[in-house]
Order: sequence, then structure tokens, then C-alpha cells
Amino acid sequence: MKRQGFTMIELMIAVAVIGILAAIAVPAYQSYTIRSKMSEVFIFANNAELAVNEYYMTNHEFPTTNDQAGLATNITGQYVTNVEVVVPTPGGSNSNPFIRVTFSIPGLSTSYANDLRFLVTVNSDATLTWKCTALGQSGAYRMDRAYIPTACQ
Repeated sequence: MKRQGFTMIELMIAVAVIGILAAIAVPAYQSYTIRSKMSEVFIFANNAELAVNEYYMTNHEFPTTNDQAGLATNITGQYVTNVEVVVPTPGGSNSNPFIRVTFSIPGLSTSYANDLRFLVTVNSDATLTWKCTALGQSGAYRMDRAYIPTACQ
């Protein structure tokens, strides 16, 4: 007797294997797409860092506004909603300015903060060092670490 096609057991095993692979692949893909969208945030931040660096090297002080740094006042992208040079009030815990990049990424939980801050430190040789932070006031991460680039962790 000649056999044609697959038995029901063989088909059920094939469906189960496909289901297991999908259960692993879908979350990994979603994480990958959010991380790839986060790259826009860092591109905008790097442009702002360059502008602040240039202003600081020329004037030996920090810019107080986007205009002063040579940045547009309304910077937006596909996911980035604002890029802002922030100068804290004197006497605060951090008197150095920072760059705040506000963004909205579909798929990223709204329970996460929607901004990253890029803090600046003035070195002894008058150069600037930038550090990305995804930490909130309490010191806890405001975002899932899977979405934060290693430069911010």
C-alpha cells in the first residue's frame, strides 16, 4: 500500500514546533524593533552634543538655550518629539547643563519615562565628557534595560 500525505500526529508535531519557534522569535523581534527605533534618539542627541561642545570650546561657557547652541528650537523626528539643552538653576545637585531628548516609540510601555538625559562633565583639561543616563531620581532604571543601549547602562 502506497502512503500519501502526512498523518495527523506528524502535522500536530510540525505545528507544535512552529508554535515554539514563534513564541521565541516574536518577543525577540519586538525588542529588536524598539531598540532600532531608539537609535534615532541617539542620533539626535549626538548632534546636540556636537553643537554644545562647539559652543563651549568657542565661548568657554555652556549655552543656555537651543538657539544659543545653534540648534533649532523645535527638533522633531519620526520618534523624537523634542531635543532641549537644559541649564539647571545654580545651587542644585547638578549645576552642569544636560541634553534632554524626549521621544515616543510605539510598543514601548507608557510606564517608562519618555526621555533620556545626556549629562556633561567638564574635565580638568576643559574638554567635555558626555554620559547618557536612563536612571530616574530614585536611581532605578526608567526603562527596561533591554531597550537601553550599553552606553547608557
